[in-house]
Amino acid sequence: MWAEKLTVYTFTGLVLAYLYFMVPLMVVTVLPAFDGLRSQWREAAASCGATRGQFWRHIGIPVLTPSLLGGAVLMFGTAFASHATAAVLVGGSVQLITIQIANALNGNVLAGQENLALAMSLNMVLVALLVMAVQIPLQRRSARWLG
Repeated sequence: MWAEKLTVYTFTGLVLAYLYFMVPLMVVTVLPAFDGLRSQWREAAASCGATRGQFWRHIGIPVLTPSLLGGAVLMFGTAFASHATAAVLVGGSVQLITIQIANALNGNVLAGQENLALAMSLNMVLVALLVMAVQIPLQRRSARWLG
């Protein structure tokens, strides 16, 4: 029943379109971290009597957490900054900041709103800097564990 209402031109359709190319990117981003888990860690945990669940809870997940968080931050930054997918799929029906900036620069909303567009762009730059400020320490931490 809900599938009848689902179209690509809605917010849900936009989320599905983003997931279509973000999930493989996340897999490619995080796969080296999974390869970096050392078999010696598993063997040492097993020799101490740890189960698989205990290994993942106490060793695997804590070691992978920086990579997983870094991948999530990277995916957020990519989705936040992408404009073309949203503009093509939903046009102006979903109020994303990239679409609002484009509308303000083109004069589609009100004439003379270029300063508003520049202010929103500055906010996007600040969010991108925040994403990088979070991503870089997470990447260094995961490289320390898995390097």
